[in-house]
Amino acid sequence: MAFNFRSLNRTEAIAHVDSAVPTSLTTVVSADCMLFEVQIVNPTGSPISVALNSITSGNFIIPTINVPAGGVLTLTNRRGRFCQGGVQWQAGGSGLTGYIQSSPS
Repeated sequence: MAFNFRSLNRTEAIAHVDSAVPTSLTTVVSADCMLFEVQIVNPTGSPISVALNSITSGNFIIPTINVPAGGVLTLTNRRGRFCQGGVQWQAGGSGLTGYIQSSPS
């Protein structure tokens, strides 16, 4: 699914996180936010699991799911998904790279 962020006409600050996804549960965004896009890339030769959740509520944004070897997992939401307390992520093994686009709620 294509995602054109400029079409939303948003004026508030946008946070971009682009980094390796750690194997321990780690906070990526540390305050209430609206999550618009998540992309996880697996350049390795084996599937690796990943999970994302909202910090305060503990609700899964992505329950544990495998990213296939050489694959890309992309999730978009034009309206944004509210994440109370921020966002945490965790990979089931090393090698994943993740990108998150969010704004303060």
